[in-house]
Amino acid sequence: MGLARHRETFGAPRHLQLPFLGRRRQRLGDPLQSERRLHLDLRAGRSRGPGTFRARLPPQAAGCEEGGGMRAARSMNGLRRDVALANRIIERFGLSGAFGHVSARIPGTDRFYFPTRRSPGLASAGELLVLDTEGKILSGKGTPNSELWIHARLYAARPDVGGVVHAHPPASICLTQIGQPHRVVHNQGGAFHAGVPEFERISLIRTRELGDLLARKLGAGLAVMMRGHGITTALPDVRAATVAACMLEESAGMQLRMLAAAGGDPARIRVYTREEAESMGDQVGPRVVERAWEYYSIAAEARPLGR
Repeated sequence: MGLARHRETFGAPRHLQLPFLGRRRQRLGDPLQSERRLHLDLRAGRSRGPGTFRARLPPQAAGCEEGGGMRAARSMNGLRRDVALANRIIERFGLSGAFGHVSARIPGTDRFYFPTRRSPGLASAGELLVLDTEGKILSGKGTPNSELWIHARLYAARPDVGGVVHAHPPASICLTQIGQPHRVVHNQGGAFHAGVPEFERISLIRTRELGDLLARKLGAGLAVMMRGHGITTALPDVRAATVAACMLEESAGMQLRMLAAAGGDPARIRVYTREEAESMGDQVGPRVVERAWEYYSIAAEARPLGR
């Protein structure tokens, strides 16, 4: 893993060695950005003993010496890294190629981080845009994907949603084109025991109106399949939305293989009952997501673009 990609994935170095303190370390966060070093102007201060110092932060970090400002900046940097990494995950794991996009709501706002109009496999934390639920670009350079309305209108309709994934995974698309709804056929598919609705309209979601229609079709669910097009997942955070998208495609792939093994007769597939699916627990809960995200993120960075 190159240094730049390592810094983007895991963040900026968390310690600055101060030689005159010997082995002591002054722990510093990075309130600006993960690729930019925080400069300190160290001045002699009123000393209670050897090596006492005062650190003067640059003007743009004023007020962040203690409390929420610095933590908020680190949190936003981490969220941007997650969005970029989630985009690379859906490309590296075959859910998308040149097209597809992942976003994350900026907590407590109607704004979200969204990648520029490139392959998700090329997403970078430093190139994300900030949009609002009306589709307006608030900051960043570049052109957003024309299907930004998927994200904008889902965030508008669902205050509980913090992350949205739109991808074009082949197995899920195949199910929509053979008239087979998603069924729970293995443990991790249990996340979708309430059903995955299908958006029948064959079109790209390039208008506010179509975004609203898609949001209504999804309702309070976790995912929606889009006939001949792809899938969209919407969950409380971007990591969960990404893991759910991967799980849905894995489940769809298993269902297709089972259907082929059953000679095309869906009645021969031993579909989980609702009780059986619910007995598996929350397959997109924090503990499962944490473990899955660790795997997907590390594996994605080890895989080449285009797999």
